[in-house]
Amino acid sequence: MSEGSDRLAADLQVETLKGAERALAEEAIRIKARLDTLDRWISGDEETWFELANRLGRDVDLTINAPLTEARQQALAMRAVLSELVKLQGSQDQPAEPPRSATDEIKKKREERRARLGGEP
Repeated sequence: MSEGSDRLAADLQVETLKGAERALAEEAIRIKARLDTLDRWISGDEETWFELANRLGRDVDLTINAPLTEARQQALAMRAVLSELVKLQGSQDQPAEPPRSATDEIKKKREERRARLGGEP
């Protein structure tokens, strides 16, 4: 993982989450770690380039286009995952109000009229 993904894990308080929320938060953290690695590749961080060369065991010519494209895709994926996580967490904080029917509207108007007339039926 990366410093950025560790901070995200702390901010999202992953240990306290369960079910779909936890799965989405964990995926967001993995995406953040990938984005941080891709950013180091794109920016030309020496350690990252050396690590990549060692993995391949030979001289490496790296074209930035592929990591840049992947970084964009990962950023979109992270945005979607975090958006879904916010929706899930928001739905627990505020219970959904049941849809109002025509009968509810009539009842509300009747009560308002009674209140205006001094409570008479």
